[in-house]
Amino acid sequence: MEKSGVPQRTQSMRHDRSDWSAAITLLTAVLLVAATSLVWFSVRKSHDNHIMEQARSEIENFAARLDAHVKLRISLGALIGEEWRNGLISDVNTFRFHAATKLNYFNDLQAINWVDPEGVIRWVNPIEGNAAALNLDLRRLKIPAEILAMSEQKKAVQITPPITLAQSGRGFVGYMPMFMDGALKGFINIVFRTAPMITNALPKNFSTRMHIRITDDGTEVFSSTDTAIKAKHAAHATIQLHNRTWTLTGELSANEIAKHASFRAEWVLLAGFTLTLFVSYLVWIAMRHHYFVQDGERRFADFANVSSDWFWETDADLKFSYFSGRFEDVTGVAPAKFLGRTREQIGAPGSDPNTYAEMLQCLRDRRPFHNFEHLRIKPNGETVFLSISGKPAYGQNGEFIGFRGTGRDITEEHRSREALNKALVEAEQVNQAKSEFLATISHEFRTPLNAILGFSEMFRAQYFGPLGSKKYEQYANDIHDSGKHMLALINDILDISAIEAQKRSLHFEAVKIPEIANDCARNFEFQCQEKRLTLSVDIPATLPSFDADRRALVQILLNLMSNAVKFTEPNGAIVVSAKVLDDDMVITVSDNGIGIAEDKLSRIAEPFFQSNSNPHIAQEGTGLGLSIIKLLIEAHGGTLDIESQLGEGSTVTVRLPLSHAR
Repeated sequence: MEKSGVPQRTQSMRHDRSDWSAAITLLTAVLLVAATSLVWFSVRKSHDNHIMEQARSEIENFAARLDAHVKLRISLGALIGEEWRNGLISDVNTFRFHAATKLNYFNDLQAINWVDPEGVIRWVNPIEGNAAALNLDLRRLKIPAEILAMSEQKKAVQITPPITLAQSGRGFVGYMPMFMDGALKGFINIVFRTAPMITNALPKNFSTRMHIRITDDGTEVFSSTDTAIKAKHAAHATIQLHNRTWTLTGELSANEIAKHASFRAEWVLLAGFTLTLFVSYLVWIAMRHHYFVQDGERRFADFANVSSDWFWETDADLKFSYFSGRFEDVTGVAPAKFLGRTREQIGAPGSDPNTYAEMLQCLRDRRPFHNFEHLRIKPNGETVFLSISGKPAYGQNGEFIGFRGTGRDITEEHRSREALNKALVEAEQVNQAKSEFLATISHEFRTPLNAILGFSEMFRAQYFGPLGSKKYEQYANDIHDSGKHMLALINDILDISAIEAQKRSLHFEAVKIPEIANDCARNFEFQCQEKRLTLSVDIPATLPSFDADRRALVQILLNLMSNAVKFTEPNGAIVVSAKVLDDDMVITVSDNGIGIAEDKLSRIAEPFFQSNSNPHIAQEGTGLGLSIIKLLIEAHGGTLDIESQLGEGSTVTVRLPLSHAR
């Protein structure tokens, strides 16, 4: 029995072992499949997240560049508008000259046109290639007519959706309304060629890295691919172009996605199912890959925070250890020239010394810095302007490992800023020349005018005997009155020109407002009696003295009281008051006269602004009175404020500092 039993137990044990082996093998297989599946899903998810993060970074960077490109070009319209308001543009030739200087900067603009208030294109620049648009009635075209109406109504730039241009091709148009004295004078029309403009905004090699599609309310504006963009890896961004919203959709190209794949997930499955002896090794590889992906995500998150055109890194000693390939493309400098050297050693040519010192201190203090600007001269002699940003980086255990940052080429932005600054300086010089001219020519006019006044006075007084006819006396009176009015006009022009040219100096001294206000009020006693007006000065005698130019203060009060007397109906009342508020002397002239229309208040103190409905400037006046006193008040460091309602009266408030450096 024993002999026959031993083989049975041994066989049973073998069966048990086989069962256990099978079970363990099956369990191992299940665990390996589960582990492999988990790793596979983790790799795919990490890979997809990394692709989405890269796609978002790329599309947001491009959206910012495109937004800046469009708005920079639209700002040309504002600059032309300022030149038009300043009188630099008056006809088609001056318009073409100023428009041509703007078009030279951007080759993706089709034209800059002038549209009259009726919506007809009258001036075109350049005329070559745009002749079809000349005399085109935009209000007969559905989309341009709607945008013109919106632009006029909102008094702001409005942009069309994508349209077929009259000059041929696809594009869109911006309309900027030009108003003067509240009336529409026309529109500045900027015509954009969509494809060239968007292509110019694309970063270098962008089309090889990413497929993009841009839409405006569902209408395609631009597409870099003929195939549909897959929703799985698509990233989105929007830009607001005044009244239009553009939606940017993009996905990384297949080649770009392949660059970010450390290995295909299918190989994980194959290795997990077939190479069971190397499970631990595969786990180690997977963990290593996991940490690699985490570190890569942190690095790219840092880069995304300071989005730009190239990447750079330093070590813990602040020595450069890495530059991406784009650096050499932009600067013409091989990265090897700077590797192993600090920023202080390589310098920053063309930078502001104070800003450069602050940036170096940020590096030493391990603080982030943004948009540090300097220039580089490439081997071909071309100058490029750069903007650098960076932030400190720390390792897994919190130890400082150096700086990571980005740089971008801002040459185009720098040149645009320089062009705009130059235009502003030239405008200021033109304005200064105008003031100098008016001051000079006004002096020249006064000599013959004084002679006219003198001789007409002699004719009126008939110093050398009767003139022989009443008509001659009437003519002599008319000549004298016209000469006086002309001399008053010249004096006002001379006064305002002298102030603008800073040739009228103020002599500050301690003055008492009660004394000056009462003296000024006595000048209007006769006029008040004639119109049955009450002019009262309600100023406490205890008010302290304050620093002011006495002559200028008298001129301010006389002008304000004169306006109040002129435009207050019989039996009306005028009150002049003053008080100390904070560190200012606050002087108020109130009346219950006919008031000022609300649409005139914002421009009432502008030179020569005058109309029959403007109650604070006499019909026979020059329109310079309030302009002069406003300049005098500002020269004191004060402010002028006017509140009024038609039929209820006006309140003019002048605030002047109590003290002034003498």
